[in-house]
This record gives sequence, C-alpha cells and structure tokens, in this order.
Amino acid sequence: MGAQIYTNTTGSGGRLATDFDGTNAFYARSMDLTGNADGKLGIFSLWYRFDSIGTNERVLLASGGFVNFGFIGSKLSLRALDSGSTLRLSIATTTSVNLDTLWHHILASWILGATTTHLYLDGVDDNNESTVLDGELDYTRPTWNIAGPAAIDGALSEFYFNTAEYLDLSVEANREKFISPAGKPVSLGADGSLPTGTAPIIYLPDGDASDNKGTGENFVAQGSPTPTAGPEPILPVTWASSAARGRGGRGGRK
Repeated sequence: MGAQIYTNTTGSGGRLATDFDGTNAFYARSMDLTGNADGKLGIFSLWYRFDSIGTNERVLLASGGFVNFGFIGSKLSLRALDSGSTLRLSIATTTSVNLDTLWHHILASWILGATTTHLYLDGVDDNNESTVLDGELDYTRPTWNIAGPAAIDGALSEFYFNTAEYLDLSVEANREKFISPAGKPVSLGADGSLPTGTAPIIYLPDGDASDNKGTGENFVAQGSPTPTAGPEPILPVTWASSAARGRGGRGGRK
C-alpha cells in the first residue's frame, strides 16, 4: 500500500502537533510510566516532520538507553534491551529520514517470542531488521524522555506507544488502524484504544506529552515545546475491507 503525503494543515477538523526547536525543548518524566511492565510485545506509531537531524536526537528514550527510538545515521531506529543489557530488538528504516517539510508516518510492531518484527514508512514495508531475540524487554525504567534530552528539530503528532500488545502489520487491515489507504491519519480514539481495544501506555494526539491520553500519565515540558500545524484531518474508520478492495499487503520480517 503506497501512501500519499500531505503538507501541514490546521483547516477545519485539522490536527495539531508539537514543534521542538532542536535546542532545549522536550518532555521529561522522572519516574516510570504508570502501570508499565516488562514484556515481549510492542507497537509504535508516529506522524513526524523533521527539519534537520543529528546523531544523538531521540524521539523516545528510557533511562540507560534501554528503550531508544531515534536515529542511526540518517535512518530512524528502534532499539530495546533486556534487564541484563542484552540488545534484543533493533530495527531501522531502510530509507533515510525525509527532510522535505512534509508529514511522514512510521509504524512498527514486534513480538519477540516469535522473533517477528514489522516496520512501515508511509505505509510501505521499510524494515531493515538487524536484531530480534526472544526474551523480555526491560520497559520498566525510572526515567523517560520524549523528543530529548538531545532535542529533535521538528514536529510530532499522533504519538502512540504500546508495550503490552502486538498487531501483525503484514495484514493491511491492521496497518489501516493507523494510516488510511490514502496515506492520512485515522482516528485512534480519545485514549488511543481503537487499534487494539485497549489504551496504550503513551498516546499523544497532538504530540503534547504533558497531556498523555494513554495510561502512563503525564510528562513535564522542558524548554518550550510549541503547538504547530499537524497532518491532514483525522478520518473516520469507515473504509472497505482489504478483501473487498482486492489489495494485498507487504509482510514484515521473520
């Protein structure tokens, strides 16, 4: 499934996002996420627009780098460790990060017990998997940061992180719970529960982590994260099924 990419808008029904200045604007939490638990599963979804990238910026970072979503060179990377500091999850985009002033979407899931990962960029399979080992990821960390502390230069919207569930993203209908066939954001529900039936631990509809709609509770703003225009208006989840459209999906890595 290809995706049409849209420029910024806050028109009627449009989304907001949060802009980070690349210097000192980010969100911090000086305790673990409420209700968090270690596990083998995960789902991550994010709409982003990056103005520039460096080598240390992090979209999501748990203390000690045990959960580390950011950049490896020009690629977006998701890495996570177990309690013994063994790297058990390492996936990255094959495509370099777009610096084109447009909104893009990254969607990933993993199930370590089946040593299976999926990663889609703008609705297309883009998974460059390097490590997936069975074991429990050490999600229960004493501090968490979003968009820092080495602050990103860009904007985030529809930030979704689920540490307790998995969706097989090789199934097109599961990808369409996060991105429409036209490449637009879709409604995840007020608390982000629509994709799986359960609210994730982090859900930031407009990228503002001081108002986490997920179960993990709020972060504290550092510097001045700023509201900005977001991606195209959210669509209701009412399209026809993949079978009805006769369209096939592209699989993840196993």
